Amino acid sequence: MLWCCAVACAVADPLFIAPPHDCKQPVVAADGRRLLVAWVDQRDGRPHLYGRVSADDGATWSGDVRLSMGTTAFCYPAAVLAENGRMHAAWVDYGDALDGALWYVRSVDGGMTWEPARALLPDADGSRYPLLRSTGNTVVLLYQNVKNSIFCMISRDAGGTWSDPQLLNTLVTHSCYCHPPAVEIRGSRIVMVYADMDTQRKIATLHARLSDDCGMTWGVPRLLESFQVEVADPEELANPVIAAGGEGSVLALFWVDKRNFKLGEVFRSISTDAGASWSRGRPVFRERAAPRRPSVCVGAEGTLHVVFAAGIAGNNTVRYLRGSPQGDRWDPPRVLSARNGRFADPCIVRSGSGRLHVVWADESNKWSRIYYRVSDDDGITWRDWDAVAAGPSGAPPDTP
Repeated sequence: MLWCCAVACAVADPLFIAPPHDCKQPVVAADGRRLLVAWVDQRDGRPHLYGRVSADDGATWSGDVRLSMGTTAFCYPAAVLAENGRMHAAWVDYGDALDGALWYVRSVDGGMTWEPARALLPDADGSRYPLLRSTGNTVVLLYQNVKNSIFCMISRDAGGTWSDPQLLNTLVTHSCYCHPPAVEIRGSRIVMVYADMDTQRKIATLHARLSDDCGMTWGVPRLLESFQVEVADPEELANPVIAAGGEGSVLALFWVDKRNFKLGEVFRSISTDAGASWSRGRPVFRERAAPRRPSVCVGAEGTLHVVFAAGIAGNNTVRYLRGSPQGDRWDPPRVLSARNGRFADPCIVRSGSGRLHVVWADESNKWSRIYYRVSDDDGITWRDWDAVAAGPSGAPPDTP
């Protein structure tokens, strides 16, 4: 296996969703060969959450389904999850609630039909981006509110009913309350990682907290990283994300870190015991371009795959990193998007066949659009999505 290959990627723009209105902030989830893509869409004059489902590993796609309801002012990315033949989505809607309402919707037949969306929290207290993970019938939902507090809600029946919110931590400050901490599940263990900034002492920190009983109880927070800063800017350490593959105990943690380089680097840390301990953070990306909001997944052979937007002054490209399972060897960074534009919010997932899927938004033109690329050789080469989406041409979107 080559870790120094620099395979050229074609940069033709693989348009996936491009109607004459804004489509942005895509997210993607996989369950075997079945995929769910959701995005923020303003075809109705107001931002709503829409989705598409593929049953054949992205070769063909359903028509668009509107997942959100009501007179929304929803304008933030959703969380999506696909597992065990079920699909889940959660988002915050600012249409009727001053501080937003936390909504949830699910499909129990792989996206063929959707239950009516329901508000889990009528007052979400300024929360924005929720996060979903699951194991078996247990679904975990994390969110972070405007008061710097991290909450957890748990369903023990695959999203049928939900617990009341449980306060996990209140931070001093953070890079942006829109973005929740990282979370992953290994068996009955839930691993949460979050960033904080001590504004008085000017120390940036990264912490982990574990639950070994699927969220019933939680251990004390553990310090993973800590460094002094000149200015107490919460962007100094931000956007942690965790990747896990298969049923093993290896986890890979990534975040944006400015301790050594003011534009920021992408750091990684590895855990070989399901989050009980972590290696010291090491940089894997440093260029004259500021990285933002990495998305990660683990390949079929344990390979690490990372995508993120990087650029200066709003001119961003979508970057891709491919690393060894141990995170100690990395191919040179590659650009998956066109080399000029305002590309944002890439999201990567591996489907059951081993195929890698990446979606992202382009905000360069009057209407933002969504692009999609795939790799069938574990990220060595990438191709454009070039199939015609399935579904009745010109038919109006279905509504749950």
